[in-house]
Amino acid sequence: MRFSIVVAAAFALAPVAYAEESGCPLLQRIVGGAPTGFVELRDEELSAGWFESRIYLDDADDCSVNIGDHNLFYCAWEFDAPAPANDMVSAISEMATQCLSAWAFADTTGEKSSNNFVILKGITLSGAGSDVGTQVSVFSESVLGSQQSRVSIEVRR
Repeated sequence: MRFSIVVAAAFALAPVAYAEESGCPLLQRIVGGAPTGFVELRDEELSAGWFESRIYLDDADDCSVNIGDHNLFYCAWEFDAPAPANDMVSAISEMATQCLSAWAFADTTGEKSSNNFVILKGITLSGAGSDVGTQVSVFSESVLGSQQSRVSIEVRR
């Protein structure tokens, strides 16, 4: 899969309803929905607590919302090699750190993700001010020794 760095940095959307939003306004809209369980972003319920997202970030393979013990907005992209995945993470991470500049930053590269995958490149931003308790994570991950990579962005509270 190819993903343009420019498109990743712009955080573009496919649906017309959100076509005017990209970059910081889109990220801030997603972050703003975290405390209430992303009500405006939920579409059809897929299973208990899981909803299809009303928005798909450009070329994402999956975007969904989960509510329950925590609120989660999630999008993922699949890649055949780690280099383009890492490039995409770099572009989105740069945009996110600029948009959420008051937030605490942590490099998560090399950590294990929840699926026993290793994070090849990643960051987590922790909310400040009215966003305390919200986290934005952007990372590429892979099973050790595999070329298959996945990029995920998670906004949770």
